[in-house]
Amino acid sequence: MIAHHSWTMASDLPTAEELARARVVAIRTGYALPVTLARRDGEAAYGALRAAATRRLRETVPMVEALCPAGYPAYEDNGIAGPGGAVGVRLSAWHAIFFAIEHVRLKTSRHAPPLGVLPGEPFEVKPRRLPGGPIPPPDMDALVTLACLTLRYDPDRGWVEVRRRIDPRWDGAVIDDHLLPCLVGFAHDAASGHIAGRAGVGPADRPV
Repeated sequence: MIAHHSWTMASDLPTAEELARARVVAIRTGYALPVTLARRDGEAAYGALRAAATRRLRETVPMVEALCPAGYPAYEDNGIAGPGGAVGVRLSAWHAIFFAIEHVRLKTSRHAPPLGVLPGEPFEVKPRRLPGGPIPPPDMDALVTLACLTLRYDPDRGWVEVRRRIDPRWDGAVIDDHLLPCLVGFAHDAASGHIAGRAGVGPADRPV
């Protein structure tokens, strides 16, 4: 009876395919949320993400530190609080992951009139800022987004960048959803000799 009961319980467990499908649905649902913020709110959201991501990087990267070339891992934070700000780690000259805040790029024609102006109507053209000119104050209503950038160099394809937006309602699990696959991929590349140090020489190419 015990063996039969255990078999019945095991048969009720989801299969690996069902678990994978459920995970995909959960990720798609979670990342289908609004991801843009006004800059004034985005800078606060990035400040929290920056602190949490830095802490998580310091906790998890040591798991693969022994696989890194000399001089790595190299933690980086450019100290920018607004768009352009990024914090992350370089695992080798060919591998990196960064959490960042970016402007939302709106696709508009360079010469298109502003919204509400009909074709042919005159409109004011703002003068272009030249080097040395005064820097205008930041537009705190401009849209920004949080993002994760994963970089990997492939000798056949060059630099491969994977960029994913992060919803401002992220939590620790969202950080791990981006960070842990990067570490696993790096460990796989390191095991196969596909990493390089600052000199651009991979372990597979070094003299014994």
